[in-house]
Amino acid sequence: MRPLIETDRLQLRLPEPEEIPEVIRFYTENQEHLRPWSPTFPQEFLGEPYWRVQVTQRQADHDAGAAERPSPTPGAGPTGSSATSR
Repeated sequence: MRPLIETDRLQLRLPEPEEIPEVIRFYTENQEHLRPWSPTFPQEFLGEPYWRVQVTQRQADHDAGAAERPSPTPGAGPTGSSATSR
């Protein structure tokens, strides 16, 4: 997928369906740190069914030109090629 925003050090993009476990891992491992800045998430937020719907809907919104809501996705190396890095 083409990045939505790209700089020399960062690429923001929508997550791919196969990256859902990494999205869940990110939020699970960082939820205490993110709590002060995050909204209250629904109980199902850390479940795969929730993210299957989110990934599909966010891609459809993007394709329709309706909305951009990048999510943290797995990193691809030290160049900062996504919203998060390992």
